[in-house]
Amino acid sequence: MTENSMSKTAHVVRRGAVYYYRLRVPADLLEHYGKDEIIFSLKTKDAAEAKLKAADEGLRLQGEFSVLRQAMKANLVSGLTP
Repeated sequence: MTENSMSKTAHVVRRGAVYYYRLRVPADLLEHYGKDEIIFSLKTKDAAEAKLKAADEGLRLQGEFSVLRQAMKANLVSGLTP
């Protein structure tokens, strides 16, 4: 995989020889995370492996976001008076 094709892979950036996952935190979850982006090493120097790991991490984070949103919604609903 060339450098140019990797730039088209969502949420993958390269620092030096190592690939990183980078994702902007959704606006409704900024307070929970306390920062506006999530970035961490995919611990690989291989572009194809980085692409696969990024897909897995994307699914994991979307699941985490869903759980957080459900918890926030439950707290809002339970805080209302009947």
